[in-house]
Amino acid sequence: MGMPGYITKPYPLVSYGTRTQQHTEQITFVAALLPGDANGDGSVDGSDLNIVLSNYGTTSGATWAMGDFNGDGAVDGSDLNVVLSNYGSTSYAAAAVPESCTLGMLALGVLGLLAYAWRKRN
Repeated sequence: MGMPGYITKPYPLVSYGTRTQQHTEQITFVAALLPGDANGDGSVDGSDLNIVLSNYGTTSGATWAMGDFNGDGAVDGSDLNVVLSNYGSTSYAAAAVPESCTLGMLALGVLGLLAYAWRKRN
């Protein structure tokens, strides 16, 4: 599944069968990348700009990791524009976001304390 802007990685899921006939099922994880993030570290910074500048002028066979962000196989001005437009951006995965389960547990804890205080008062 070689889509520009995505990293795909197959992992063996389960192996089954006899010694003479082995079967392996795979699952493929797909992760979206931040436009301009050539090295996949979750932020568009100087290292990504360096990758694009190092490969600038490649006319065919370029990949996302080489700085081809539009999938045309070349590293050119449009790819450089992607890096410069997104310079300083970070992905949502890199940002610390509280999980909804954590907030739910906090709400249950507060309700439990209120119920305890109400029972003790009555």
